Amino acid sequence: MLDPPFREPPKYDPNTPGIVVGGPVDDVSITLRIFGDDLDPEEITALFRVQPTSSCKKGDVFRGKHYDRLEKTGKWLYAKDHVQDNLDTIVRDLLANLPDDLTIWTSITDRFSVDLFLGVWMRDWNRGFDLKHETLKHLSDRRLEIGFDIYCDTTQPELDIHDIG
Repeated sequence: MLDPPFREPPKYDPNTPGIVVGGPVDDVSITLRIFGDDLDPEEITALFRVQPTSSCKKGDVFRGKHYDRLEKTGKWLYAKDHVQDNLDTIVRDLLANLPDDLTIWTSITDRFSVDLFLGVWMRDWNRGFDLKHETLKHLSDRRLEIGFDIYCDTTQPELDIHDIG
């Protein structure tokens, strides 16, 4: 284990020339996503014993503000939006709300497309995160793929960096 933590940026000192880079990501959204043509959201809810954030069956009518559409596949989503914490902790906390019984996970991953999807927001460049081996094992044991969308606030002014060497 690194001491101090690897992702901590150096402390900013306005009297020292240079720029500070690095550090943890700023915000994360996380969603467990389950998709399938024959998915019954009530079955997944009963197995997981948590209410989904969003769900539908294939063919359900989605009523939008400007148009209606038929859902192309069934879905069951369980999401936590924009939380500020260590990404590893966020993943473990979400999984802690779901069953530990791996036979439940196997029955779902055998029949449906299942993943853990994370949106990662940074307010500056060169940010990062780590997932501990215990967290990766929890994901692997549940046969969960993990996907990332990474966003950076590009409204920051351009940096004026000169090579003086």
